[in-house]
Amino acid sequence: MGGFEVGILLGWCGIGGLIGYLCGQARGRASDGFFLGLLLGIIGWLLILIGPDERRKCPACKGAIPDGARKCLHCGESFNYSTPAPATTNPIQKLKADPITEIRLTGLEPIYCPGCNSLHSIDKEVLGKGVVCPTCNTGFITAAIK
Repeated sequence: MGGFEVGILLGWCGIGGLIGYLCGQARGRASDGFFLGLLLGIIGWLLILIGPDERRKCPACKGAIPDGARKCLHCGESFNYSTPAPATTNPIQKLKADPITEIRLTGLEPIYCPGCNSLHSIDKEVLGKGVVCPTCNTGFITAAIK
């Protein structure tokens, strides 16, 4: 294969990758679009365009919204998406994320107020006795959460 044919092949791959990138960017999958367009050309473009749309959706109208938008372009609904917290793989951190487990790790017992349904921690000696919720001032008999 001569230099001219290699140049044509590389040019076609570059154009295919660029068009694939643009197709993928419209669906929230820019890097996938680039590689599929680079490797498969028109077939890669079609795969990206008919594949799943990974952009965020408006909770009201389910229209696709760009990253960082505070208002839906379709229906005008206001919202505030925050970046999700990174997923943790450490089992100890998962346990500490649970408020009931976190309270038990301190040596206290978790209880829910029947009046306002708020979570509180108490000493184990107080279980089965009457207490008053500091949030809503409801009096109740404590019981352990299983």
